Amino acid sequence: MIYKTIDLCAGIGGIRRGFELTGSFQNVQSAEIDESAAKTLVAKEREVMHIIIASASDNVFFIIFPLSLNQ
Repeated sequence: MIYKTIDLCAGIGGIRRGFELTGSFQNVQSAEIDESAAKTLVAKEREVMHIIIASASDNVFFIIFPLSLNQ
């Protein structure tokens, strides 16, 4: 069974990667408030990523997810 996860406070994806390496988890969305970390996460991923830039109050955060997900 593959569990789908959401990576909050994703940083550059280290925790997410560890879960994915077990073969039991698939990340479907990440969220990060730091622009540099979000750009690094997208740059180091092998698959094409989609970024939504959202704003809550005065904070801007980045929601990142793969364009295609295996169902």
